[in-house]
Amino acid sequence: MLEEFKYGNPNHRGFFLNILGDKEICKYLGRGQLIDLVMLPIIKKYILNIDGKFVGLGFIQPLNEGEVEIRYCILEKFRGKGYSTILVNYLLEQIDDDKIVYADIQSENFASAKAVLKNGFTTNDNFIYSKKR
Repeated sequence: MLEEFKYGNPNHRGFFLNILGDKEICKYLGRGQLIDLVMLPIIKKYILNIDGKFVGLGFIQPLNEGEVEIRYCILEKFRGKGYSTILVNYLLEQIDDDKIVYADIQSENFASAKAVLKNGFTTNDNFIYSKKR
């Protein structure tokens, strides 16, 4: 269900262009930030594929030694079905043990907060959630 995102794959590129057109995703991540996340080679990128449909995109960004941050988005037509929780779980499976994982979620993004909390994150200050792997 989780596959590595490859911009050179025409299907993946088309999916990414759909994400860039999703106003809600761009509200939280921003188009420029999404482009940076996809283009920077140090960031790991994954697509959530459910029944042959690309429903979400996830990122793992290294921070300091022993720390990473996850970011993710689900296309509008697939929201409200629990896919954020599934995507967060799959992203966590890609991260080595003994890492601290952060998720910086805006206060009004209740669905994303719920997804990380279901995956064992705890709340820190300023809507930053963390979990020790």
